[in-house]
Amino acid sequence: MPKLQILPLAALALASGASSQDCPRTEYRLSSGRVTTSALGFDAWRIAAPKEVLPPDTARGLVATARLSYAIWPDRDANGNATIGFAKSVDGGWSWGVGTLPPIWTANSAVGESFDASTLELHAEGHLVFVTVVADRDANGAPNPTQNDSCWILGSKDQGQTWQAVHASRGINATLSTGDRLLDVDVAESALAGGRCHVVYEADYAAAVGQGGAPSQAHDIWYQAAGFDAAGNLVLAFAEEKRLSTSPSGTIDSDTPFVAADGLTVALGWQDTRNGLNDTISRISADGGTTLGAEVNHTNFVAAVSLIRRSRAAVDGPNVYVLMEDSRRGVGGDDITLDISNDGGATFTFGTKVSQSPANIDSDGSAIWAENGNVVVAYIDDRQGSGNVDNDVYAVVDHNAGADFIAGTALEHLVIDTPTNCVVYRIDGYGEVVAIAAETSDFPEDARIAFSSTTGDAWRSCALRRNNVADVDDLDTAVTINRDITAIWQDDQNLGNTANHVYVRGLKLPFVTDLSATNQGFRMTGASPADTGGIAFLLPSLTAPLSNATPIDLPAGLALNFTADAATFGAFANLPAFYSFIDAQGEAAWAFPNFATVLGVPIHWCVFSIAPLTSAWSRAYSDTITQNP
Repeated sequence: MPKLQILPLAALALASGASSQDCPRTEYRLSSGRVTTSALGFDAWRIAAPKEVLPPDTARGLVATARLSYAIWPDRDANGNATIGFAKSVDGGWSWGVGTLPPIWTANSAVGESFDASTLELHAEGHLVFVTVVADRDANGAPNPTQNDSCWILGSKDQGQTWQAVHASRGINATLSTGDRLLDVDVAESALAGGRCHVVYEADYAAAVGQGGAPSQAHDIWYQAAGFDAAGNLVLAFAEEKRLSTSPSGTIDSDTPFVAADGLTVALGWQDTRNGLNDTISRISADGGTTLGAEVNHTNFVAAVSLIRRSRAAVDGPNVYVLMEDSRRGVGGDDITLDISNDGGATFTFGTKVSQSPANIDSDGSAIWAENGNVVVAYIDDRQGSGNVDNDVYAVVDHNAGADFIAGTALEHLVIDTPTNCVVYRIDGYGEVVAIAAETSDFPEDARIAFSSTTGDAWRSCALRRNNVADVDDLDTAVTINRDITAIWQDDQNLGNTANHVYVRGLKLPFVTDLSATNQGFRMTGASPADTGGIAFLLPSLTAPLSNATPIDLPAGLALNFTADAATFGAFANLPAFYSFIDAQGEAAWAFPNFATVLGVPIHWCVFSIAPLTSAWSRAYSDTITQNP
């Protein structure tokens, strides 16, 4: 067993700071062969984790959902057919069982069939998994590359063991020989809630087939949903897809669909040119998409300088958020603006600026996460080096369902600070753990995960890849119920975009609870039963949270980076009292009294755990808590 090292202070200067660390887990390659993104498309690899606590069901081959996660990516089989690879991890992203599961979609290259990989979406809920894809396959499931693309929903009710598919853009127009109503589906976005996969897509409308005139290149936005019926069959929720815009078809161009859902509340949106510019429009459903509310114009731009882009939404119970990047102030670049509803979309507070960039600084590339009244919006700006030469990632945090944003009291945090350019891609969370995935340089392109175990009040980050031969693109991230954080990305290692592989990597954040008020000491939860026998350390500090101990994964073992103070040295002097072994439930405990009360000053505790795998210390994760007198 490698020994536990305490680094000398000179070494600490080199190793200190979470921003300098690599993520503890080593990367894991998912793709079987080189992925040609120039042909299959970018932004095509997805990762997802269910947020519903369900026990295992051995009769159906189902595992508990606590550390379950899924991944999809474009690939090719031995015959050169484009495929959608699928893998699942039952241990929080540590291993993926690649090679044991067949592709969930295969395009017949012999007849020229393909799919648009950049439209792939992946969602997980309970034991359900859904994937949406746009492909040139007709309504009967047969390859038909002579026609334009259709939208398909793939669903599994048994954690990806078996799959069914249903065509979401077929319509019921009897005059169409193939059953296809929309002749060219382009961008598709989807969301999963309440067992129903909601998909919104952009499509050219072929009015020449008896729908009112000549074909138009103007896009319309359509909505459909699917779920499993009582017999276990994947079926469409509605007999026919629903056109969202109420303006006459072909008169304006509608693009950039987006969708978010929670329970029965579904936010459906898009951008269109009704006023000559890109306005953001939404329609909200309170009954799972069965009935749709009136159009809501979130921008109503009329000034020629105005621009709207990257619109998206989040739904958290009765709270509906519509986020957009806009230039309504006209000078100095874009702002990140949020429209907020706390009544299921019935009314909105419009135009709340959430980015806190200084005057004349450009904010870009936003993402949003919302849960239990907490909202985190991530974005970049170039306040440290204008002209996009030094973009950094910021997160602004609201704990009151948008009220902090409206009042101007939400706090901004610098979560990734690099001397180069950054790009925010995805944000996900569960409970108090939130993760943001971002590229952190132009070229070579590196990447990091910024993460918080305090619902956004404090942040750290670790590197996914950082070297001079990395070309990381289009990250996604997911957080499991047990606080595993995993990211997925592609990297061609500077060999060109015909030579990409898809990788995953991550870390783990358990949490510690202070039970000393009831004479139960401290308890760490959130580890996995697979970690049984691993060691968990609980170290105190009188200095500040996060200052006393941070695990650093090294090839030779685990090193501790700590800021020396009396409490920390005291802990090391009595080390056996401060470590505990992880039990079969994935927990560790310490029978400590409330030392803060005894000493009369706050004590900051850092818990971290390392679990042996084979012959090396391979996993490291941490959390902090402050104990007050």
